[in-house]
Amino acid sequence: MRLTGEEQKTIARIVEKHLGAEAEVSVFGSRVDDSRRGGDLDLYIETAEHASVRVRARLKMALENALQLPVDAVFHQKGQSFTPFENIARESAVAIQESGAQ
Repeated sequence: MRLTGEEQKTIARIVEKHLGAEAEVSVFGSRVDDSRRGGDLDLYIETAEHASVRVRARLKMALENALQLPVDAVFHQKGQSFTPFENIARESAVAIQESGAQ
């Protein structure tokens, strides 16, 4: 995964601040492939409660400001049906290491 341990800790901290400790965050897309360069950060986030558009926007802004990367996020509320895109993201996602270990 092309994220440093510090970046992973930052992501976990910001997601927890905006969505709570129950939120689970994973990375999918080009950042999972160590042989690639550049690219945005694609996150798959599962939440216990519905995340409003306002909360999602604030989370995206906070992540982009902290990481200095464009961020796209797919949100899924636990217990709800998966959309086809949520399934694709979830199946290819790799959990971040909140401890920062790689």
